[in-house]
Amino acid sequence: MATSVKITTTTDIEIKSLVNSIGNDLTSGSTTIARRTVEAFFRAAELLSDAGRIGELSRVSYDFTAAKPSMAAIKNIIDYCIRLIESEEGNISYSRMASIVISRINVARQETIATALQNLRALYPSRCRLLTCSYSSAVLELIYELVKSGINTSAIILESAWQTYYYGIMLAEECNSRGIKTMTIKDTDIAEGILQSDCTVIGADALTADGGAVNGIPSLELASHSAGRIPFFVIAESFKSCDTAVVEDGFCYIPGEFITTIFSDVIL
Repeated sequence: MATSVKITTTTDIEIKSLVNSIGNDLTSGSTTIARRTVEAFFRAAELLSDAGRIGELSRVSYDFTAAKPSMAAIKNIIDYCIRLIESEEGNISYSRMASIVISRINVARQETIATALQNLRALYPSRCRLLTCSYSSAVLELIYELVKSGINTSAIILESAWQTYYYGIMLAEECNSRGIKTMTIKDTDIAEGILQSDCTVIGADALTADGGAVNGIPSLELASHSAGRIPFFVIAESFKSCDTAVVEDGFCYIPGEFITTIFSDVIL
């Protein structure tokens, strides 16, 4: 995606590279990308400061946000980074600011996983057969924590094909590397997966004010098939909240009417 920064200097070239490293990441989960954005954004701020051009930071912030418009976390995190710079400029280093923001992201993730774990353990104290789709590091961590807690946990994962990527297979491979029982099924076999599952759990790239969520395809189809059959849960940190969402190619919007509960680090 083209950026608003005019390429004229080494600083501009490096900043464009930083922005593109975020925009071109098509395999990481949104929280992982949010962490990387923090590091890249504060590096860009440092470059602009060294060049005496810190006044251009708001323009550069737009480029980072535009690199991943469906991921609400990026805009929210960038806005927080700017406020931190405005309040702490000259008091602490940019690298220290980055550490502060990433620490807050990590705490939100930990609290989100803990909330989801507590609820699922109460609902499924001995066995949890979980159905999911797309790629979500939050779902991966939740499944792992369920297994560690002693619950007999297995996951059925839709292939989640988009272009040349199979995001569900990526998730399954990571689950398997941790010794978690998984079965990958085709995106057209959702009905079969529901019959073999206790609940559906997906991650989210955005949580909308109307109670909906944005996630990778085929999340909407999975939600609509789950309705009236098994609970449909969403796990996502509160920093992914937004008033309205941008739904790019490869993503879909899930209306709140399909969502049983959103597990987060705040009550939603």
